[in-house]
Amino acid sequence: MLQKVVRIAKLYDYYGPLLSRRQREFIELYYHYDLSLGEIAQQYGVSRQAVHDILRRAEDALERFEARLGFLQQRAKWKQTWLVIFEELNSFRADASGLSLGDKKRLDRILERTQEALGY
Repeated sequence: MLQKVVRIAKLYDYYGPLLSRRQREFIELYYHYDLSLGEIAQQYGVSRQAVHDILRRAEDALERFEARLGFLQQRAKWKQTWLVIFEELNSFRADASGLSLGDKKRLDRILERTQEALGY
C-alpha cells in the first residue's frame, strides 16, 4: 500500500493539473491528508462509493498519462544516470591525490551539485 501511495503522489506531482478539480481535491484529501473515504464523503455530501469511484478514475487517469507521456519513468532513468556519475566522481575524488587544491574544490562543488540533483 505504501508503494501505491508513493507512486500516486509522484504521478500527481507530474499530472495532477490534468485531472478535474474534484479529482484533484479527492486525491489530495485521501493521499496527502490521509482522510478516509467516509470523511471525504461526509465533507462533500456524497456516498463513500462516489468517493471511491472518483479516486479510482483519477488514479486510472494518472496511470494513463504516465503510460502515454512517461515523465516518471524518464525521471527514474535520469536519476539512475546521475547516480552512476556521482559514484564515478566519488571514486575519482578518492584517487585525486595528484589534483591541485583548486581542482579538488571544483570536484567537491560538482559532487555537491550532483548530490542535490539526486535529492540526497
